[in-house]
Amino acid sequence: MIEPWNLEQCHVSLPVIPEQKRLKFLYCVNSFIAQYAWGCCTLRDVEKLHGSLCYISFVYPDGRSRSPSLLNFQTKFKGNEYTRLFPPPSLIMDLKWWSTRLSEMGVFWQLSPRGPPLDMGIFVDASTSWGIGIIIEGRWIGFQLATHWKIPGQDITWLETLTVEILSGIIASLDLNNCTLLIHSDNQGTIGAMDKGRSPNLHINLSVHHTFATLSSILVVPFFIYVPSAKNPADPISCGETGPPLLRLQTSFTLPEELSEFFINAG
Repeated sequence: MIEPWNLEQCHVSLPVIPEQKRLKFLYCVNSFIAQYAWGCCTLRDVEKLHGSLCYISFVYPDGRSRSPSLLNFQTKFKGNEYTRLFPPPSLIMDLKWWSTRLSEMGVFWQLSPRGPPLDMGIFVDASTSWGIGIIIEGRWIGFQLATHWKIPGQDITWLETLTVEILSGIIASLDLNNCTLLIHSDNQGTIGAMDKGRSPNLHINLSVHHTFATLSSILVVPFFIYVPSAKNPADPISCGETGPPLLRLQTSFTLPEELSEFFINAG
C-alpha cells in the first residue's frame, strides 16, 4: 500500500494502491467509450464518469481542461434521468485522451514551488479587424488574420485565447523555464479560462489544452494581470499598426499547421 502524498519525494499519486486505482478508472473510461461511442447513455452514466475524473484531477491536472465536454453534455439532459442521448464527438475525443493517460503506469504529479515571478513586459491583444499582437520586453510581433478565420464558436475571446497559445510557443522558443511569468491581457474571458484551466467553449478549451501542455513542459506558470485596452501597448499591433522593423521580435517560433490556415501574414 502506498500513501498518495509523498512529502519526502514531493509528489502525489492515486490513493491506497495506485495501480489498482489507475486500472479501475481506466476501465470506467474505456467501458463508457465502448458502450456509448455509438450508442445512447443516461445522465447518471455521465455524472458517475465526470465525478470519477474530477476525483483524480489532482494527479492529472492537465485533465481539468477535458471536463467541459462532460459538463456541457450533462446540460443536454435538462435533469431528466430517463432521457438517453448520444455523446458528442468532442466528449469521446476527450475520453480517448483520458484512456491514453490512464494507460501510463506509475504516474504521479510532482509537487514543486513555483519559480520566481518574471516580468518581461509581456502584453497580448487581439482584434477582429486585423489580427493579434504580442509585446515582449518592448519588442513586437503580429499575426494578420485570414478572411475565413471566423466560424461558429471562434469569437473575439477565442482569438484572445489563441494569442496566449501562440505566446506560449514563443516563450518555449526563448528557452525560458521554471518561472512564474506575468502576462498582461485586456480580455477577462481569456484570463478566466486560463486561470480555471478550462472553458465551456470547445475552441477556447482546445487552445487552453495546447497552452498548458506547452508551458507545463518547461515549468512555466502563467500569471495573468488585467490591463485596460487603452493602456495595452499590444493593442495597436493587433489593429495592424505594427512597430518599427528594428524592434520586431526575432524568434524561431513558427505557427503550428492547424493554426496557420487562420493567418495570412506573421509580422
